[in-house]
Amino acid sequence: MANQRYFGLSLTMFIVFFLGIVLWLIYGIYLNSLPMILANTITAVSSMYLIIMKLKHK
Repeated sequence: MANQRYFGLSLTMFIVFFLGIVLWLIYGIYLNSLPMILANTITAVSSMYLIIMKLKHK
């Protein structure tokens, strides 16, 4: 039960969050900022995983 708590959050929220992270990633690439690129890449991958799990267990 505890490992499924995030499924209470909406798919729309996850997608909006993911798109925001992608925009920050693009901005980091534009600025050529390695810390920004790395942080947002890791967050985007994690967020994409949550979206996939949300769709898979819908």
